[in-house]
Amino acid sequence: MPQPVVTPRHRVALVGFSAFEQQALESYFRLAAGQTPAFEPAASLADSDFCVVDGDRPAAVEEVRAAARMAAAVFIGQQVPDGAVMHLHRPIDARQVARALETLMLARQAVADPYAPKTAAARPARRPRAADETHFDIDVLVVDDIDIARRLLQVQLQKLGCRVTTAVSGADALERLQTSHFRIVFSDVEMKDMDGLALCQQIKQRRKGAPTVVLVSAQSTPSDRVRATIAGADGFLGKPIDAAELVTVLRTCSNRRRRAR
Repeated sequence: MPQPVVTPRHRVALVGFSAFEQQALESYFRLAAGQTPAFEPAASLADSDFCVVDGDRPAAVEEVRAAARMAAAVFIGQQVPDGAVMHLHRPIDARQVARALETLMLARQAVADPYAPKTAAARPARRPRAADETHFDIDVLVVDDIDIARRLLQVQLQKLGCRVTTAVSGADALERLQTSHFRIVFSDVEMKDMDGLALCQQIKQRRKGAPTVVLVSAQSTPSDRVRATIAGADGFLGKPIDAAELVTVLRTCSNRRRRAR
């Protein structure tokens, strides 16, 4: 007799929220208990796999930072805390929270994958089938100063057939662009030293052969998108990155380059 399938549950600590917001999130997790992946409230931060944090409460942010859980946290609020991997704006949308938690879960699995490339060079892309519209046989550069965010986007792009090189800063990206050709550069906006906007401007100052630049940010308001456009960006993606939106951006950028030839 076949054994019933047990849905793994991931424990989530809710840190710093009002009683109303905490009850709303707990209710959503209980109602969505049959979904995969499933999340359930944790008794404490120490007992959790992930955490959802009120990013507008400095004490809550510091509690998570002190526990070294920034890479396992979804922050909700107006500001993006330093070191945050995942950020959402209010009002709280429980479905977006669940999607952000799933993104963190996939990122953790990607980092733990012993067969996935850890350095700049990616495994060779598979040969596409005819009329495969979700396979992109192109070289791309991913720039992000947060390891888990950089690794996650790398894996997402590799699954779509891209050959991926990574850079840990704007300066690192410029060095790689001096020696290698990339069709598209994906850069996080909120980086220290040189942010994604400044990097985009420097890339676009090249007279010839500048690659397509797609900026990625946890801040995705209309004004953030306008700033990206002013900096010269060819595309913009909000975090957490939606797989369908990523395919659309790749397809649009690839078509634009072909028309420019």
